[in-house]
Amino acid sequence: DPLKLATLSAMAVQYHNNERPLSILQLKKLNLEDYIPSQALKDKSLEDYAEICMRLFNSGDIPKGKKVIQEQYVNICKQMHHFGMNFFSVRHPHSNEKFVVGVDIDGVHVLNRARTKVKQTFEFSTIRKFGASSETFWMMIDEPRGSKRKFKLLSNSAINFVLHSLQAWELYDCVH
Repeated sequence: DPLKLATLSAMAVQYHNNERPLSILQLKKLNLEDYIPSQALKDKSLEDYAEICMRLFNSGDIPKGKKVIQEQYVNICKQMHHFGMNFFSVRHPHSNEKFVVGVDIDGVHVLNRARTKVKQTFEFSTIRKFGASSETFWMMIDEPRGSKRKFKLLSNSAINFVLHSLQAWELYDCVH
């Protein structure tokens, strides 16, 4: 959402510089581009975000005090779908397809590489065992009979979920 991203960016500019820009040029000099992810700049230009930010500043929607900025910033972030999720780059052991695994309080989630869609979720209550080696993370999943898991990685094995990752131990720590 460009408006939400512009709001967070404007708050960050205000917080770090303790200064309200009076123009788009001044906003750019305060390094607005440092607060906007490069992926977002593929959809909208820096100029577009600068215009939205200036409208937010001029309307008074961006608070001035650091404490208020922090509270509002966190409240906006809490509303985001993946708030509090730890992400890990992984690849399928057989197809070498790359994707992302996210871990949060709801379980282990398999997401597409862009992190826009959750393909599969494994609730912690269904994870019977898990482990890791230097480049591999594995889980044994209890599945209801007849379930159709999208990521059936190994057949005829007690370990039914295996991924390769240079972050295998970090992934293990999050699940633990």
